[in-house]
Order: sequence, then structure tokens, then C-alpha cells
Amino acid sequence: MPQFSWMEEILARFESVILERLKKLNLDIVNARKELEGMLKTGGNHE
Repeated sequence: MPQFSWMEEILARFESVILERLKKLNLDIVNARKELEGMLKTGGNHE
């Protein structure tokens, strides 16, 4: 169905963009958690 090929192309691009953002978000969450755990381990000293 050639009339839907452009839609599939757009959806594929959206999908890859969304997946990249989710990966980055997940990485940010993991980093924030590590940072928080580190702060808790050191007694949360505020400098």
C-alpha cells in the first residue's frame, strides 16, 4: 500500500526519537538514583 508508506516513515521516525528520549530519561533516572544513594551513604552532608 504505497499511500501509507509516508505514514509508516513518519511513525518510524517518531518511534526512534521516542526510544532515544526514553533511553536518555532512563539514564538520567539511574544517575540521579546513584547520586541520591551516594548522598544518603555519606550522611547527606550539605556543603
